[in-house]
Amino acid sequence: MEFCRLTYDVTFPVFRKIDVNGPDAHPLYAHLRAADPGDWGPRHGAFYERLKDVTPAREPGDIAWNFTKFLVGRDGRVLARYEPPVPPEQIRADILEILAQESASATAGH
Repeated sequence: MEFCRLTYDVTFPVFRKIDVNGPDAHPLYAHLRAADPGDWGPRHGAFYERLKDVTPAREPGDIAWNFTKFLVGRDGRVLARYEPPVPPEQIRADILEILAQESASATAGH
């Protein structure tokens, strides 16, 4: 993507834009949305209020903003979905908790 390189001095590989919602959604995102439809709504407060009219979700589970994140386990299961205002610290805490549970299971099994 020449635009990204020239505009933002991006030096890592950039992939093409894909659909994440609707009938043309990439299969990965169709799977992620089906596995965890999320809870994008008023509970996200001011952030939701600012964005709900700009990027309205058309269907339940739609990704309304490009900073929605998914936590996927080693086995490929979708463990959590995080809407845009969720801070990275929360995701980190969840990852550490999952790793601790895996470690405890591995220790108990030996």
